[in-house]
Amino acid sequence: MPLRSFSYKSTHYYLVEGEKGLLAFDVGWPGTIRSYIDGLKSLGFTLSDLSCFMVSHFHIDHAGIAGELQSRGIPFLVFPSQEEAIAGFESFMARKGMAFTPIDLEALERVPFEESRWILATWGIGGEVLPTPVHSADSVSLLLDGGEVAVGDMPPAHQLAEEEGRAVWRLVGERGGRRAFPAHGRPFPVEERP
Repeated sequence: MPLRSFSYKSTHYYLVEGEKGLLAFDVGWPGTIRSYIDGLKSLGFTLSDLSCFMVSHFHIDHAGIAGELQSRGIPFLVFPSQEEAIAGFESFMARKGMAFTPIDLEALERVPFEESRWILATWGIGGEVLPTPVHSADSVSLLLDGGEVAVGDMPPAHQLAEEEGRAVWRLVGERGGRRAFPAHGRPFPVEERP
């Protein structure tokens, strides 16, 4: 089940098609639902094909239409390091005058990291979600059993000066990550010994 992607406004958005559903990873800029739908259509999908979605972190190019997708009944998977970031994210968009649909905190599907493999398996997706707080404290990555890992804005290990960031990459490699798929730029190999 390889990652599939489409792009607009300099950002890649990923999809994983499982046996029982389609998972979206990162979901677009505020006010761009039409562009997101067009991207899905380019791959032969519609919004109704989405079983659930998640975001790598709460920045506008990754989670801008999260509230809108959620309001359309698509379950929003959120992980322990992420929920705290939602208020600041929405406050930023409001201050900038961006049109957005607020995220319904009561309707979030809260998933502990240690249960992510089980939750993904309910849609027939082999993989897990890892905390990867390199770009931001709320960053997570989606690691598939085939070694593909959607990483949001996490830079390659060789670009990191801090040991903490390299340790995150070591964890990704130890868990089976082989090829990273960033939100910006081209895929790159997961370094064996960052």
